[in-house]
Amino acid sequence: MTACLGFPVKRLDAAMVVLQEPERDYLEAAIRTVVQIHVCEPPGDILVFLTGEEEIEDACKKINKEIQQMGEQASYILMIS
Repeated sequence: MTACLGFPVKRLDAAMVVLQEPERDYLEAAIRTVVQIHVCEPPGDILVFLTGEEEIEDACKKINKEIQQMGEQASYILMIS
């Protein structure tokens, strides 16, 4: 017999960003979009789907570098991979 467990679910407001045209370098486009959202939108979480560990680590490094270069213009960003 299989047990079925129920967990309370909290619904969150979310916006999805979808590009109208394909990007040549989707990783750079994702990095650029994350930085833009981080700087221009109210505080919140940003979720990006990438294809592998190396790509994720590379994106995290590049996003952190971009945010650090902005100095006071951008707030702290916490990366979880």
